[in-house]
Amino acid sequence: MKARSAKAKGIRLELEIAKTLRDAGLDRNAKKMPRSGAFMGFESDIHTSLPLMIECKNQENWSPMEYYNQAKEHAGVKIPVVVMARNRTEPYTFLLWADLVEILAWAIKGGWTGDAQFSKRKQVGK
Repeated sequence: MKARSAKAKGIRLELEIAKTLRDAGLDRNAKKMPRSGAFMGFESDIHTSLPLMIECKNQENWSPMEYYNQAKEHAGVKIPVVVMARNRTEPYTFLLWADLVEILAWAIKGGWTGDAQFSKRKQVGK
């Protein structure tokens, strides 16, 4: 794969993830960071007010621990989250189990109930 098309794949995933956050009503201002990681203090691939440091990788061969460590290094007080995709797959998320439990605890405090009926696809605007 040429470097230019690899970069385009990454940009497409970043745009998709930011749009998903906006469409789900989680952060109406979520956006792809210009030149992700190029500036100190702006290492996240997605600019969001959520307490997440989101690292996006759109590659055929995955190295989740490497990606996670990269996200963790720059997360500060935010929860490091890796979003991974490859050709013809939906994105997957990699994070610590304890962090997922914390996110779910926040959801319950905010009024979400475990028995709520919802469609995953509807939630993310698909």
